[in-house]
Amino acid sequence: MMFLALVLALAVAVFLLPSAAGFHAPLALQSKATSKTFVSFALPPLSSPKEETRRTRVVAGHSVAAAGHLLQFSRLALPLLRGGKVPSPAGLYIASTPLLPAVVGLLLAEAAREDRLASFTYRRLSLSLALSVLPPLAFAATRLSGVARASVLLTSLLTLVAALKSWAYGARGWSLSTSTYLKELAAGARQILAGLLPGYNSLKLNPARWPSSAAYLLSAYFLIFVTLQNLLPSPAPLAIRAWRMSRLQLLSTIAFCLKDAADRGRLAGSTFVRLNALLVVTSAPYAWVLVSGVGPISNPLWGAAFGAIAGLGAVQCLRQVLAKKLQQ
Repeated sequence: MMFLALVLALAVAVFLLPSAAGFHAPLALQSKATSKTFVSFALPPLSSPKEETRRTRVVAGHSVAAAGHLLQFSRLALPLLRGGKVPSPAGLYIASTPLLPAVVGLLLAEAAREDRLASFTYRRLSLSLALSVLPPLAFAATRLSGVARASVLLTSLLTLVAALKSWAYGARGWSLSTSTYLKELAAGARQILAGLLPGYNSLKLNPARWPSSAAYLLSAYFLIFVTLQNLLPSPAPLAIRAWRMSRLQLLSTIAFCLKDAADRGRLAGSTFVRLNALLVVTSAPYAWVLVSGVGPISNPLWGAAFGAIAGLGAVQCLRQVLAKKLQQ
């Protein structure tokens, strides 16, 4: 009940308080953040109070939803640490599931604060995040009950609304006056399809970027394949397969965003360092489950592939950390 009350109270504060009450005003009183903070509070000015209010609601919506996902993570992860035993692979895999929407939501909150939602990276993450919470919504509505059902429904709905708002404001601006939704969706789809072609833009790339770009592209291909594989007939219940697909499609989007960053030489950016770390934290438990055979699926070959993806993310994180240390 504590979880439900906390998320519900924050949701009411974020989405139901009228803008006339000056909900965006306290942000002007907040101190400027340093570059070391995970989510910056330094707000570049927008052109009108209405746009400021929209940004505030998006930031707060993502933050509240991420808090809900992190509370779910803690509820799943803390029991694994009791008794001094090594956590099971399946337990780690299940516990890591809420981390994906939580971290992506925090990245989108930071992008909204700094007025960077127009970037295609954040647009892709916004749409992928919105898609990722649809199976949990359906699962909670049909398979859960009581407080568990209410908490998952509320957190997923908050995530869905915040993610769709992030994409809309990123595509059309805070005033929603530029372009159209269909035009922006078509432009994004064309860019993704072009980016998935193996030789796309390769002649313009620095040859030093080819290995990283190719590795992320192969990772995206594999994750898309595994995502679509869940559409085939399987002994696993439909709800479980749908939930698995939501996780995998978000991972495939992250891999594609990292491929695009590798093409542009932007892997040192803080967003992409965090995405690499997220790739490690969420892929490694899945690799362990598949290799050990303790879950409903035993596939050592796929496990090795997920292990390679986790290794790729770890290597890139280490490279960027070491590079920054050498520059200091």
